Amino acid sequence: MLPDEAAELLDFWFGPLPDAGSLDPVRAAHWFLDGRAWDTPIRTRFGALIERAARGELDDWPASPRGRLALILLLDQCPRHVYRATAAAFASDRLAQAQALTGIVRGDDLALHPVERLFHYLPLEHAEDAVLQAASVAAFTRLHAETPPALQQQSAGWLDYAERHRAVIERFGRFPDLNALLGRQTTAAEQDFLASPGSSFL
Repeated sequence: MLPDEAAELLDFWFGPLPDAGSLDPVRAAHWFLDGRAWDTPIRTRFGALIERAARGELDDWPASPRGRLALILLLDQCPRHVYRATAAAFASDRLAQAQALTGIVRGDDLALHPVERLFHYLPLEHAEDAVLQAASVAAFTRLHAETPPALQQQSAGWLDYAERHRAVIERFGRFPDLNALLGRQTTAAEQDFLASPGSSFL
């Protein structure tokens, strides 16, 4: 059974899910363009849940595929809104990655709407780890192959973005655009890379 708080979060994030071959254009704008308008509502409504998730207090949520998805959102997406442009935005990434991997092994992801699967896999795309990046590209490749025709253009874009993330990790072993936020020294090669268009995923 899906916990009430998990259901509330999923309703906020996805709204009434359309059929598997379409997206809600309003929410897609928040997801893929500028989601800053969601920062305060997420902080107000779900800030305490984010903290509980990071402390491991919601580890019963993955009893169902959508419960796991809600926990992944609390560990991966929501902190990026609440703690935008700070190191805290990425503090629970490893927990989210573990949940994403476990969900794939269990087949939980296959029970989800295509756009829900996108958010299930995103923690792997955010990983500064070559093995997890390979898992990300594999997951997005499978998603693209299984996405209904009407969403093929969008899922191709999701796969392309995953491949671009993997390429950066293969080249540098980390995301150079996070160096300043995480207090890391940027190398000369990374500085040259950051000067090029499309180098930052923030």
